[in-house]
Amino acid sequence: QHDVTISELNVRLIRAFCDELGIDTTLRHASELSCTGSKTEKLVQLLTAVGATRYLSGPAAKAYLDERRLAEIGVSVDYMDYRYDPYPQAIPGFEGQVSIVDFVANRGDEARGFFERRGS
Repeated sequence: QHDVTISELNVRLIRAFCDELGIDTTLRHASELSCTGSKTEKLVQLLTAVGATRYLSGPAAKAYLDERRLAEIGVSVDYMDYRYDPYPQAIPGFEGQVSIVDFVANRGDEARGFFERRGS
């Protein structure tokens, strides 16, 4: 398959990793939902359109995310904690600031079972 944009490549990779890891979450493009407005209002529209009750964000968003506005529409906010349990990597020691690519490359067939055991 030929990807025209980095976004198309990213979507294809996300779907491939979801398939590999047995993750069956529905994935949607924000552009499918025709939401407009400021960053916060666009987010409110997106969350409302999909019936969200919880929003998971990176920790950097704490500086600008309007949690009160999301609470008004019944959406709670949680922030990712990127401290992961160590797993064996090809190079001795553990480096946790890596992507899912590292995890799958190092754990192979065990990757799916890892997430199933964690209940993720």
